[in-house]
Amino acid sequence: MVQRGRERQPAAAGIRVFVYGTLKPGQRNWNRLLSGRVHRFQTARIRGRLYTLRLGFPAAVPADDWIQGYLLGLPDSELLDRIDALEGFRPDRPARHNRYRRAVTPCFSPTGAPLGRAYAYFMDTDTAEALGGRPLLDGIWRPSPAPQRAQVRR
Repeated sequence: MVQRGRERQPAAAGIRVFVYGTLKPGQRNWNRLLSGRVHRFQTARIRGRLYTLRLGFPAAVPADDWIQGYLLGLPDSELLDRIDALEGFRPDRPARHNRYRRAVTPCFSPTGAPLGRAYAYFMDTDTAEALGGRPLLDGIWRPSPAPQRAQVRR
């Protein structure tokens, strides 16, 4: 179950974030923000429904399905602040002004073993659908291939 509000993770866990889209290892925002800065990462899953948006990135919405992604261990809150900025989330402003909501949610291994709680970013279903979102039934986001440029023959 997703826990709302400003709840914090247990201090012993460090800063843990579950990612499912452009922040996954090898994706564009991993390379830009996280590569070489994350203490550890492992494949994981959380409860929710994943949507692919016309904007070229995904959104998780609260649900009982599974979303596949990665659990990251961050070295400090500065990196979390950078992820918040990318996700359009500021904890000090009203929820309606944030693109995503950061929440603490249980995280599991691919086989279902509990991995503790982690932050994850959620969007409400109405917003995801208004942005042209389509549910991904397998819970895995894959980036669309870049359009091919036509070659000009000379």
